[in-house]
Amino acid sequence: MKCPKTRTREVRLALTALKRNPIPDPSRPRPATVGSVDRRRKIRPLDLAQWVESNATTLVDQWRTAIISRSGPWSADLDPLMTRFVEVLIAQIPGCLGPYRGQVEPLWLQTSELYGSVASLRGLAAGDVIEEFQGLRESLIRHLYQQAPDGGQSSVGLREALRLNRIVDQGVTQASVGHTDALFFALIEGSGVPDAPTPGMLQEIEAQLETLAAEHAEVAAGAAGH
Repeated sequence: MKCPKTRTREVRLALTALKRNPIPDPSRPRPATVGSVDRRRKIRPLDLAQWVESNATTLVDQWRTAIISRSGPWSADLDPLMTRFVEVLIAQIPGCLGPYRGQVEPLWLQTSELYGSVASLRGLAAGDVIEEFQGLRESLIRHLYQQAPDGGQSSVGLREALRLNRIVDQGVTQASVGHTDALFFALIEGSGVPDAPTPGMLQEIEAQLETLAAEHAEVAAGAAGH
């Protein structure tokens, strides 16, 4: 049996050790260790917009290829128009992510609706239009993870994918509206099936597309000046 002096000495040693290494309070969050901290920079919407803009050429090629693989090659008279549609829609995406979103999103929706009406003239079903926009979604998400902003210095997560998904979803909705409207007008006119596009129709559609592209370029120029 230990004497009182020995036990007193042991208690003092224990108290000294406790002061040096206090027992952590389980109710307080533990500080993260250096190894558990993700030091990569978070991606801001403006960073994502700049990424889309800098990768526009690759995204255009990927989406164009995806559309052709799903719906087959375009006819020679449709190829320039469809390629231009892909270029204009890709160019509008960065603006839908930036501070001028309120001005660019209406243009994105109008262009998507026009795309849907042309899809009807191409003889596509409503589901085909959705599948073509699905090609855009896949190209954006896949390329985002393969070629992350800042060469991988930024952390790509679900938030960035959802931002891009939201834009594509809006495009899908409006393209479906354009496709349905074209079928409705064809039904009212009596045939029920949209006629194949004539050279005059293609010129009119191209003029509408270029008007939308010019309006977007004007917004983008104003944004660059600020």
